[in-house]
Order: sequence, then C-alpha cells, then structure tokens
Amino acid sequence: MILEGLGGKDNIVDVTNCATRLRVNVKDEKICKDDAYFKAIGAHGCSVNGKSYQVIIGLKVPSVREKFESLL
Repeated sequence: MILEGLGGKDNIVDVTNCATRLRVNVKDEKICKDDAYFKAIGAHGCSVNGKSYQVIIGLKVPSVREKFESLL
C-alpha cells in the first residue's frame, strides 16, 4: 500500500531508510497520496519535500524497506 501511495513502481527513483523512516525519491510527486492516506494505512505519517518522501514507519522500517524493494 505504501508503494501504491507513492504512485507505483514506475514512479520510484530510489529508496533508503533511516532509523524510523522510509525515504523515497519519486519522479512525479503529483500522483502521490497525501499524509492522511499514509496514516490511514498504518504509517505514522508522511513528510514531503518536493520529490522526496519520508514515510514514518517506526523501528520496523528495515523489514518494510526489504519488502518495498522486492516489489520494485
């Protein structure tokens, strides 16, 4: 659902993570969902700066990143 909220696999440039956030750069930010969408699917929220998205996951973010990357 995170991938869907970020516009699908064709919209992803790259993905990394920090301690609690999934950091994703996208090609077209206009097709991405808003903070309310990410909260509705169970994330703590989403911080956006241009084409850079940080989905706030929590300490389980490494396993979320692995699953996210397997979908790309």
